[in-house]
Order: sequence, then C-alpha cells, then structure tokens
Amino acid sequence: MTAAADTALSILSGFVSESLAREEAEVWLEFASIIDADGLLDGLVEQDARAVIAVTLFDLREVGVDGLRHRAEWIETTERGREPLHDPAAVVGAMRRVADLADMKW
Repeated sequence: MTAAADTALSILSGFVSESLAREEAEVWLEFASIIDADGLLDGLVEQDARAVIAVTLFDLREVGVDGLRHRAEWIETTERGREPLHDPAAVVGAMRRVADLADMKW
C-alpha cells in the first residue's frame, strides 16, 4: 500500500470498518491516478478541476456512471449547470471521459 493509501486508510478508518476503508482508499486512489495519467484536468482552472473531482466522486459512488453522464448532459444543456463554471465544455468533456474510463475499469 502506498503512503497516500495509508493516509487515506487512517482517515477513513475512524468512520467505517478497516476493510471497507482499505477497499475505498485503494479504489479512489487508483481512480485518481487514472485521472491524473490521462490528463483529464489539464487546462482546467482550479475551480473547474476541483468541481470535476467532487462531482465525479459523488456521482460514481451515489448514482453510478450513468448519473455522471446525466450530470454532464445537464451542465451542457442548462444555464444553471453552466453558470458557475469557467469552461463548461471542458468540464463536460472531462466528466464524459471519466465516465468512459469508469466503464472500462469497473
């Protein structure tokens, strides 16, 4: 286990069982590595990059890949979805790429 995984495990273990914490930490750290290696956040301003990460983690955990795709469509097609973003098209592209990677990985 990497140092980052150990740190994540210690943070999570106060709230969930150690086995679940270990599993969650490994999955999300692997996913973060994929996002980084694929350059999905390259060129996004920090606010938009952080939004992609937060929304991705929430949607993949709570509603799955289809939910992430639905949110990307919502951002693309509604003013309310685009409003807080600096580059909505880039955010939508990153979210769709994350969904594609999640489909291939899981």
